[in-house]
Amino acid sequence: MPASALTSDRMEVARNGANLFFAAAQSVLGQTSRMTGRGTPVDQRPETFHAATPIAPAFAIWGPLFISEAVYAWRGVSGGGSALDRDIGWLTATAFAGNTAWELQAELRGFEWQSNAIILGAATAAVTAIIQAETGDYPEEDKRKIRLPIGTLAGWLVLASAANAEASRIQMLGRPAPDREAAEAIALIAIASTAAAGIAVATRGSAHFVAGAGWGLANIAIRNVREKRPRVAWAAVAGIGLAVAGLLVGRRRAEARAG
Repeated sequence: MPASALTSDRMEVARNGANLFFAAAQSVLGQTSRMTGRGTPVDQRPETFHAATPIAPAFAIWGPLFISEAVYAWRGVSGGGSALDRDIGWLTATAFAGNTAWELQAELRGFEWQSNAIILGAATAAVTAIIQAETGDYPEEDKRKIRLPIGTLAGWLVLASAANAEASRIQMLGRPAPDREAAEAIALIAIASTAAAGIAVATRGSAHFVAGAGWGLANIAIRNVREKRPRVAWAAVAGIGLAVAGLLVGRRRAEARAG
């Protein structure tokens, strides 16, 4: 067997192994503090919840994400992966590894500045993967299989990056006055929503990406309605509209190319 084939086989084993390992690790290591008694669970850190954070039930999104990501990773290990799975495999492994690293960082050290780099790295990997998948020449059936685990993850992480930035600011500089907190939340929502709209266009209208981002924005709006910050709530609602607009523009461009 040629050396190039051996190298290719080894790389495939490494890529599939990395996806499976980190897909499993991220679903477990979020409980590190509870399992070891070290650090503080993320949901018990006071800086976790602020005007740019979704309400607590919104984090149930991780249930279907973890399950679908495990299925995606297992498909590669068991030999059922597609060319698309192989082409985006290192990107998805990077996204899962970033989630794992962020969980450990947040639980053991909190939202120090490094947490922003970690979550932005994970978001960038997931976004790049879904753009490559949706714009590449792959069978529709293969694209459909990665939309929930990767597309929805990418959308959620774009919003999570904004929430993490405010949590980091609170940990390092202290919680701002209520009006300042609201203003910062509006600015972060605007940045994340604009990014989400642009990515929606780049993915040619990925509904799963917009669903992930929209889920975060909708639950940010609910938090701010409950906590009587109407300007922040309206900013989140406007963000949903912006992301949906990006979806529609992306689909129209895709139809124009196809025509």
